[in-house]
Amino acid sequence: MNKQLPERPDLDQLRKQAKELQKAFRAGEPEAIARVGDVKGAKLSLLDAQRTLAREYGFPSWAKLKLHIEALETGLATARLVVAATHGDQATLSALLADRPKLARQTVSACAVLGDVEGLRAWVAKNSEFARASGGLCDAGALTYVCLGRLGGDETARVACADLLLSHGADPNATWKATDGYDGRLPTLYAAVGMNNYPNLARRLLAAGAKPDDGESVFHAAEKNHRECLEALLAAGADIGGRDRKWKNTPLYFLLGWSPGAAPAAEARAGIVWLLEHGANPNVSTYDHAETPLFPAVRNGWDLDLIRLMLDRGADATIRRADGTRICSVAVKAGRADVVDLLVARGAVDEATPAERFLGAVAGGREAEARERLATNPAWRQQLAGEITALLVGASRRGDVGPVRVAGALELDCDQPGDNGGRPLHWAAWHGQLAAVMILVELGADLNRRDASFNAPPLGWCVHGSANCRAITGDYGTVAEVFLAAGADRPPHGAAGGSAAVQAAFARYPK
Repeated sequence: MNKQLPERPDLDQLRKQAKELQKAFRAGEPEAIARVGDVKGAKLSLLDAQRTLAREYGFPSWAKLKLHIEALETGLATARLVVAATHGDQATLSALLADRPKLARQTVSACAVLGDVEGLRAWVAKNSEFARASGGLCDAGALTYVCLGRLGGDETARVACADLLLSHGADPNATWKATDGYDGRLPTLYAAVGMNNYPNLARRLLAAGAKPDDGESVFHAAEKNHRECLEALLAAGADIGGRDRKWKNTPLYFLLGWSPGAAPAAEARAGIVWLLEHGANPNVSTYDHAETPLFPAVRNGWDLDLIRLMLDRGADATIRRADGTRICSVAVKAGRADVVDLLVARGAVDEATPAERFLGAVAGGREAEARERLATNPAWRQQLAGEITALLVGASRRGDVGPVRVAGALELDCDQPGDNGGRPLHWAAWHGQLAAVMILVELGADLNRRDASFNAPPLGWCVHGSANCRAITGDYGTVAEVFLAAGADRPPHGAAGGSAAVQAAFARYPK
């Protein structure tokens, strides 16, 4: 049976192994003699030793083995180049090209991601199929890599690359595989308008037949507030307010799903305003529960001025959800008295129940009112336990400590599982919300209880969130220190995969 090469074989190490085989053979070691077999002469040449080693790995010659390893090395180096170019990592890209200058034009994907039109032209001249074939890290065509790249050629160069590739049959609706864990495939246009801000490149793709309503491009161009890209999509006929068939939501609903305290909130808010000002219908319902964008706007804490703008642009304050819930009840439960007043002034009916008003007092951080209402029905502690947990999970994610303080003062249970089996402490840790973590720890939340979905303690959520949470704004390093100082169990992987600040915290608290 052939030996198996390691995942990342080292050619220098294999050369060393061949020399060791040669030395052992000449020393008369039986195992070496058996491996080599019949060779001419008493001495074994280095070439014969290399050939023997190559055959053991399943290759007919050392040259074939060498070619295979060099191709693997090129593939790995190109993958690193693509990652650096798509993430704007100039330091890594410069180091790669300093070590291997030819790498920039060694593959089609390298030329494309760097926006190198002359390099692409040379490849296409060899074989026009290179303009259409998919491959590389993202299993994508050259046109997609052009749209993904952030380093190298500017947008003018990338438009020239697109012209070249499209003229040789590249598909403007081709898709690519994301490298961030998402299982599906994403459209090329999204790379130009959502991942990057290339409006002229987007216009070229749209003119060539790219579909503007691809379920990604409008959503993420608005999320990043890429105004020129949005204008290009709108001019190409994009439905900026419609319900997407796959996701079953609208761009407005998607953007209002963010919390105003999240990292992309400023850009997302500007994108929401643009959508409203350009005719996006704020009354299109989403999912099976048939919520309109007003519901997440109120529930997630968006500002009064934005909610007023939605109403000015036609949002219906009287619309009910599929289960009959009124938007006013959502505002009451969210503790947003100012929003309730605005909605009522626009025709909404406030039919909130006493239980909803109690939850609203907790959500609004109004301890005296919450205490008074709870006294009228102490059974709410158990009857509303699920809603209380959901309220505290949302507050902990946002870093809104008012509701957590009130819940603690009223001795409500602040340590029950909510979304994804995570308790409020898990979610506060995931978002790096230091103040919420400290209050929950002070209230006695279990430092080590694992969630039901990922079997991880809160500290594990902190480590993972520090590098993967899309709304990174928190103080993950200090949050990690709070857990470590309190003696929390460490996740099996330690700080691996966490941010530099989290890794530094672990270093300050060795086992």
